[in-house]
Amino acid sequence: MAVVVDRADLFFAEVSSRFRPVRDALVVIGLFYVSKKLVGLGSDLLRAVRVFGLARLFRQDFRKKYGQWAGNAI
Repeated sequence: MAVVVDRADLFFAEVSSRFRPVRDALVVIGLFYVSKKLVGLGSDLLRAVRVFGLARLFRQDFRKKYGQWAGNAI
């Protein structure tokens, strides 16, 4: 099917209307990708808070718990 237009805005409107399903599919794929990255970032942030933040709040004496070898620096 040939499309003949004499103005660029009409041409753009015709082309964009024909590729609307492709655009919608790419939007869904993009939203899925961004949400996956945000969940991963949130998971990494929670892990960092748990490892570095909570370990400083609730310190343990490993020498008392496991013996003299637990407190030696490597």
